[in-house]
Amino acid sequence: MAKPQMKRYGRVEPNLLDKLLSAVVVVIALGAIWTSIGVSIANIAPTAANAFTTFSYGLGFVLNAGAHGQSAVISAIVCVIFYASLLLLVIGSLAMSRRKHGDRIPGLVAEFVAALGLGIFLCLFHELRQSTALAGFWTVGIAVFAALLGVCVVCSTYLAFTFPVDEPEKVAVKEEESEKAVTVKEPEPVVEEEKEPEEETASEPIPVEPVPEEEQPKEEQEKEPEPEPIKEEEPADVTPVSVVTEAPAEEEGDYFSSLGKRRKRIPFENMIKRADKETRERYKAIVSALREYDFNDRKSIPGETFSYKRTKLVFITISGKTLKVHFALDPKQFENDPMPIKDASDVKKFEELPSYLKVRSDLAVRRVIMLAERLAKEHNVPKK
Repeated sequence: MAKPQMKRYGRVEPNLLDKLLSAVVVVIALGAIWTSIGVSIANIAPTAANAFTTFSYGLGFVLNAGAHGQSAVISAIVCVIFYASLLLLVIGSLAMSRRKHGDRIPGLVAEFVAALGLGIFLCLFHELRQSTALAGFWTVGIAVFAALLGVCVVCSTYLAFTFPVDEPEKVAVKEEESEKAVTVKEPEPVVEEEKEPEEETASEPIPVEPVPEEEQPKEEQEKEPEPEPIKEEEPADVTPVSVVTEAPAEEEGDYFSSLGKRRKRIPFENMIKRADKETRERYKAIVSALREYDFNDRKSIPGETFSYKRTKLVFITISGKTLKVHFALDPKQFENDPMPIKDASDVKKFEELPSYLKVRSDLAVRRVIMLAERLAKEHNVPKK
């Protein structure tokens, strides 16, 4: 039988735009490490903090050139880059969602993240290049990372609108083809398993050994390819072979067919927990009344048995959603009784407890308790 597979949702396999997004994040991380190392070596953390101030001015539309000088120009560039990429992300995502081109949205996300990183590195380059403590080697590295992010902005924007996307019809056709392929492959292991017992049966019929007596007519068999005289001479030898070969095949056939019909046996305790509130309350009322006597209480998978001196007297079980109680009483005694006692003596496992009563009301609970007290008196069961 095929193993069950977990259902997977969304895009399971990443495309080129997903990889581009991860590449943008890697470039930003490497640039951050490069900048932090240079700032730590030169010990110019306050100067680096000014870069983030310039970046925040751009986000807040603070573009006063008289108060901030050249930093206002960088803030204006940051403002244009950030809000343009944000509008592109929002409007592009809505448009692609309506056209069912969701595979292109990661490209817009990559463009927005790259633009955000580009603005930060531009501010860092502007502030740190004026510092004499930081060597030009480090500022050139920051410029390289800013240029890489600019390239990522252009590439991700281009690919987001030109990347090929699987149409819904093609995806449905692919799913149908995969389902057909699975259905074709499923019967193959079943055929192999059916062939295996035939080989075993051919090797198993060891007890049939009258073959040595027929070694003499082998020459005749070579001359005459017709095997009819052999079958006519010994029909008795052929029948046990056919019986032996057919039996295992039937057994294995029954085995595989029973896999789908078998039902999992639910323990009695779990069935009580899953039952409705009224059934649980009636069960508790019956059990509490029975436990006032010195019964031996034992729970099993089919039900709960109350016995005394190895004699089963009461058995509680659930059939479907109905609580049933069996008693060690003769059902013929209740033929003219108003209580709806039913006979289960035909069932082998209820030979000792042939009478039973279905508990569907509080009146049935009182009747069960009354019958249990009657059995306790007849078998001299003492109270606790």
